[in-house]
Amino acid sequence: MGKNSESCCLCENEFNEQEKDYPHSDSDGDPICDDCHRNNYQFICCCCEEFADSDEEVLVGSLFACLDEDVAPVGIYRIKSVPFYSSSSLSEELNMNAVEQISDNLFNCYVERGACGHICRKCSKKIKEETSKLEGKNNAS
Repeated sequence: MGKNSESCCLCENEFNEQEKDYPHSDSDGDPICDDCHRNNYQFICCCCEEFADSDEEVLVGSLFACLDEDVAPVGIYRIKSVPFYSSSSLSEELNMNAVEQISDNLFNCYVERGACGHICRKCSKKIKEETSKLEGKNNAS
């Protein structure tokens, strides 16, 4: 366990009252503060702009939006396996075997040009439903 249960094992800041009563845990089970949990285990959805968990079980099957034409064609992708994206100080690379483009439409997702952004399960579900509707209309034509 961390230095003590009164402080975060990552940043060593003291817990506030809520964090003392309901601490998050890191991958080793040590207590961490809300800020470290958000920074290390969550992402902000590029559609609804809410926090969502980013562990591997959640990421597989979820969606992300890409607006970086140097990485991949612009659109929405489904993550088939992890790791799906690697980044270094020299380059960024999308593992195209680990993802599948489901749409070239970005729907209501906001991604800065030259970036990719994760999409939470709730928004992923809406996009998958909308994509299915669009596919149905195109197949009926």
